[in-house]
Amino acid sequence: MYEKMFVSVILLIVMPLSSFGNGQREAPKNKQGVNNNKTQNIVQVLEELPDWDTARTNDNKKKFLNIALKLSREKSEYLQSAIDFYLNEVRGEFPRFYKRAVKMFILNRLIFNVPSSPVPYERVFDSFGGIPASTTSDHKINWLWPLSETNKGRIELTGRIMSFRGIYGALEEFTFFEKEFGRRKLHKLIQDSTK
Repeated sequence: MYEKMFVSVILLIVMPLSSFGNGQREAPKNKQGVNNNKTQNIVQVLEELPDWDTARTNDNKKKFLNIALKLSREKSEYLQSAIDFYLNEVRGEFPRFYKRAVKMFILNRLIFNVPSSPVPYERVFDSFGGIPASTTSDHKINWLWPLSETNKGRIELTGRIMSFRGIYGALEEFTFFEKEFGRRKLHKLIQDSTK
């Protein structure tokens, strides 16, 4: 009887330890919970995006636009799965989450044809401070911020984040932008921006 109890105790100790894995990153899963190589490849591409602070230089701006173009060709379900994994992997680690959240914030505005003029809104998906809102009571917001459109139709990174309260519904915003604005023709944008 004592031998069985001893074996049971050892199993209870060993089994949870084995569930921690070998320290390698777990592959992203799709909506059905199945590991998905396509999603994992997109996560690797997301990691190549330059940080917000360096995205203003010409080389990094071109790099950001080219990566956005590459990602814009992916199916929405793969992009959403990758974004979900990319952000949740560092949730609770403020500096890393903030950097990734900002990248996704800009990416959503590049992939989707978000207008530069203020449009009505029912809710905001982020807690970034500095977003220019309408001064009237018509509840309009500049969804394109921190990007802006030039007279020649180019998209520039011009805004500055004043604060961040740690919340960003990147997937909810992705779904909203896709439904409301559709995909942006990034190929033309990149040609115009590199002239």
